[in-house]
Amino acid sequence: MTFVSSLLGSSSEQKWADRLRNAEASLLEFGRRFDKSGDTNTVEVMDTYIPESVIYKNANKKGKKSCSIFKSSKTTDESALLKENGPQLNIHGTKVTTATKSGEEHTASAAPLVMLHGYGASSMHFYRNMHGLSRQFYKTVYSLDMLGWGLSSRPTSFFNSNTSLEETEDFFVESLEAWRVAQDIPKFTLAGHSMAGYLSVAYSERYPERVERLILLSPAGVNEKTPEFQSNLTSNATLTQRFFFGMVGTLFNRGTTPFSFIRTVSESRGRSMISRYVNGRLPALTQNDEREAMADYLYVNGVMPGSGEACLSRILEPTTHAKRPTVHRIPKLKVKDISFIYGESDWMDVNGGLEVERICKEMKKNGQADAPNVQVHGVQQAGHMLHLDNWEEFNSAVIMAGGGEHTLPAHAPRPGKFPSNGVENWYSSSKARRRPPVRRTRTDSAQASVPVNA
Repeated sequence: MTFVSSLLGSSSEQKWADRLRNAEASLLEFGRRFDKSGDTNTVEVMDTYIPESVIYKNANKKGKKSCSIFKSSKTTDESALLKENGPQLNIHGTKVTTATKSGEEHTASAAPLVMLHGYGASSMHFYRNMHGLSRQFYKTVYSLDMLGWGLSSRPTSFFNSNTSLEETEDFFVESLEAWRVAQDIPKFTLAGHSMAGYLSVAYSERYPERVERLILLSPAGVNEKTPEFQSNLTSNATLTQRFFFGMVGTLFNRGTTPFSFIRTVSESRGRSMISRYVNGRLPALTQNDEREAMADYLYVNGVMPGSGEACLSRILEPTTHAKRPTVHRIPKLKVKDISFIYGESDWMDVNGGLEVERICKEMKKNGQADAPNVQVHGVQQAGHMLHLDNWEEFNSAVIMAGGGEHTLPAHAPRPGKFPSNGVENWYSSSKARRRPPVRRTRTDSAQASVPVNA
């Protein structure tokens, strides 16, 4: 029996949503271990209704709309909303708040922090970070399941073979803006990881007046694809390799995703694949119960009805380059302060962030005073999943990007700044500041087999 067949019927969907909710609760509990404020912070798991019409206003969609909406037992009756505003979608997320003590007002960020996860993930990917970021500087931190992921609504009929790049960006941008309106947040600091980095740029293009600062966490889609890259990709490839590249490209362009495959296998096999991914790609998760909770969270999130995952082939090419690279879009943003944060061993190319920094400096030198202020930082002992690999230094980097370096204690780890004269200089200088790596047992070193969280 495949997982697809077990999902037939709304009651089955709700059952799996409840399982995802239980995994979310487990990760929230683990999150309290990573900051002493975890027992005193206020944590609110929230569901926010937004009008379904916001994602269709610029889309040419015909026919019946279908959508999976996962309801919490705490969710209020939406009948009044339906009557007043039409069909509704749900944006799920978590809000962590630290009460401001007397005399601390001048140290806190006036704008809350909104964190968006990468491809294949959901809001709980930041479970290690929310408490510390709230306590140390931001006071209020939101981590959201983007539309089409996690426990947010999954409009399963939105994406089809004719869905354009512009419609895809609208899907995420307009749902985030509708969430902001519903929450009555005038302005926030926006942090997006990987694919959400790309989408955060798209949001900032359309609603710059709502973005206090933009923080791009190992963002996807920055670099342009050069003719040299394409030539190098195929020039030394064998006939078999070229056939393989062509087959992968065909499947990619047809909208096939990693989760399309996982949905075709049994739960035991699919769950085992995700467990190998967690063991191989997330070595910082050293406790068995924490790894199990993360594996269950990722598995159920991935095999529930597909929706947001369909953005992959609309936004990216098979080479993972964006169809509309952000390297020349970011310098035009009307957002004053923009930070890039990469992991030391990140597979995302830091040269994209450095090129944006160079362009913006050149613009200022040529008299464009309103060009963004751009900085590029690197987190040691971390890869693409920097928020999990080295959560303490990641938190410091996000606080510094938000203008809160003055709030960090002297002993807090600080990220390095990538010099504009070369990435290798930073890598070599960072070794002197490096802490001992996390040791894992031999049995925990299984390799990943499913590419998620791009």
